[in-house]
Order: sequence, then structure tokens, then C-alpha cells
Amino acid sequence: SWEEVTNEPIVLMKIPAIYAYRDSAIYADLSYIRKEIEYTLSRNSDVIAYNSAPILKVAGGMQGKEDKGESRRVFRVENGGDVSYVSWAQSIEALKYHVETLTNSFWSQSQMPDISFEKMKNLGNIGYDARQTLLTDAHLKVGDEAGNWLELLDRESSIVKAFLSLMNVQWKEEIDNVDVENIITPFIQNDEKNEIEKLTTANGGKPILSQLESIKALGYSNDPEATLKQIQEEEAVAEESKGSINVSAF
Repeated sequence: SWEEVTNEPIVLMKIPAIYAYRDSAIYADLSYIRKEIEYTLSRNSDVIAYNSAPILKVAGGMQGKEDKGESRRVFRVENGGDVSYVSWAQSIEALKYHVETLTNSFWSQSQMPDISFEKMKNLGNIGYDARQTLLTDAHLKVGDEAGNWLELLDRESSIVKAFLSLMNVQWKEEIDNVDVENIITPFIQNDEKNEIEKLTTANGGKPILSQLESIKALGYSNDPEATLKQIQEEEAVAEESKGSINVSAF
């Protein structure tokens, strides 16, 4: 039997834990594809292992025994006889096509992108818009799966606010009035150049940062103001030199 040792009241009036559950894994309906790929590769590996050892075929009768040396092997056969190795011709292309088709079906039906190195290196230097298009199916999948996660994050936010109301009692009356919106953003590689070009176009082709702000944003200079002053002085010297050359030409 159980015996109560301690009894501590839950100050928050709720259990400070977050738990989420789904009936099946995200890939549950695709297990048959994975099993077929594993079975195909396993069966083929057994065939390769079984046929990897060379087989020597001797046609006709042999005369005497094999003559072995350090770098030679000599067989003497009767007239019309022959000695050769039996080569195994496997239909590797059919196997490759079968596995690749199953793999592509797995990724497409799961709405998950294949971002392996072999796939990514063949894309080349594609633009930001093209990358967004490639990930459209994955982003739709994120939208389908986001519901349960948002509920979990909302629960987490309420627990954090409850703790904050205890950590600072001055917030207790107002903490529940704080609205928290959880947003799940699908992953995509950032492209700062594309963002700058988009903002510049919206700005009529005019700069969106001052020269000093761009130096600060880069972060290479320990003193952006001094760097800007040095750049301006160098530009002034360059303009003076250019003017002197033009005057000398006349």
C-alpha cells in the first residue's frame, strides 16, 4: 500500500509541465516504402556476397596438375579445352532504378525535402525565389503539423507568465493581460542580397542605409566613425589627384 510522505501544494494551481502526443509518427504511413528499400538492398547484398568469389571454369580434360609460380599459373588442357573465369552479370541498373524510385516516393509522399549533399550539389547557385519554390511542399507540411505545436507553446507561455507573476508580485494583476503569439516559421536559407534588392526597388532605387550604418552593420571596423572619416579623406585625395591630372592635360 502507498503511504503519503509529504504534501506540497501546487502554488501555480496547475502542473508546471508541457506534454504533447500524437497517435503515430509522421512517417508511419510510409513504413512500407522503407521496408521495401531495406529488403531490396539486403537481398542484393546477399547476392553480391555469394557471387563475389571468382569461379574458374575448365572445359575438357586437364593434363597433369596446375603449374604454379610466384607470378604465373599454368593449366594444361586437352585439345579443344579451355580455362576461364565465370563472370557474373548483374542487372545493377534495374536495382538502382527501383531503389531511387522508392526513395523519391518516400520524400514526395511525406512532403519532406531531400536536402542531402548529393541532391543539393546538383542545384547550383539558384536564387532565393527558386529555393522558396523548392520548399513549397515542405512549408505546406509545416502548416499541417503546426497546430499541436502551437497549442503546446501556448501552454508553455501560460506557465511562464504564472511563474513571472510569482517572481514579481507587482506584475500579478497585469501579467494575464500580456498577449503572447507563438509563430512557427518554416526554415529557408537567408538571402540578405535578395532582401536588400527588394527594399531598394521599393525605395525607388535609392540607398536604404547610410555609409556609416553599412560600416557598422558589417562589423569589421572597431571604430566605424574613424573608418568613415578615413574613407572620406581617401576619396578627397583621389578627387584632387584626378583634378590635377585633368589640368595638366590641358
